[in-house]
Amino acid sequence: MRFGGENQQDGLLSRLLEGQRSHAISRFESPGVVSLGYWGFGKLNLVTTFYFTPETETTIKGFAIMTGPRQYGLGYLKAALFLLIMRKVINQDLAIMEDAMTNWVAVGRPPHASSSMDILRPVIEEVLTGTSQEVEPKTLVLEL
Repeated sequence: MRFGGENQQDGLLSRLLEGQRSHAISRFESPGVVSLGYWGFGKLNLVTTFYFTPETETTIKGFAIMTGPRQYGLGYLKAALFLLIMRKVINQDLAIMEDAMTNWVAVGRPPHASSSMDILRPVIEEVLTGTSQEVEPKTLVLEL
């Protein structure tokens, strides 16, 4: 899926790692690989690939690989800063996911619910069921 119209993320971390953005491309490979690529004008800024492996019925183990242009010493400095910041972000996300899992189990593990804001879930379901087909480009405008 290709995303455009977002020249720069709002977050400080994205600005630090990416710089200017012309478009982003996301890919999903069944069963558990997600890749997010951010492109500047004429060059790749950053690709983050996430790998997810189920460990138990309610636990998934994951890791990520980040790839970007060679920046020598500046790249290592960015990586160190990124790791410091991401530890806090990941711990917050883990707490949110643990609460969501507890709530899901408490209400009998119902099938997922989807809303109009969930623009990727239908595409991922098509990939998982083998019914995906080429889709005409369309513009979505989301306001929060």
